Amino acid sequence: MSMRKGSTKARNGIVATLDLGTTKTTCLIARVDGGVPRVTGIGMIGSKGIKAGTIADIDAAEKNILSAVQAAEQMAGETIQGVIVSMTGGNLSSRVAQHELSIDSHEISDADVRRVLEAGRQNM
Repeated sequence: MSMRKGSTKARNGIVATLDLGTTKTTCLIARVDGGVPRVTGIGMIGSKGIKAGTIADIDAAEKNILSAVQAAEQMAGETIQGVIVSMTGGNLSSRVAQHELSIDSHEISDADVRRVLEAGRQNM
């Protein structure tokens, strides 16, 4: 569930998530009321077509996803219109960046943090 920046009202309605993993594919459907999600449907099936966080067989992955979604829809008694998808990548990497920024003895502000992050990105 997401909220718009500056919004104090939580969204209501149906939210669906799909987690594509190497060992299993899971779909959760929740009804959100007053900002509080309540899971109403779960579909979980052993993964096919996904290896090490990468789709290896698109047809098998599609069938797997459809099976998990249909099981969750059946349990929830809902037909979803979209999902939030979570999938890890097989080729992730990271780097350490270092940057110094003069703050002239004042309390560190959000603007200072943004400046150092931007400078670090430019040095990558």
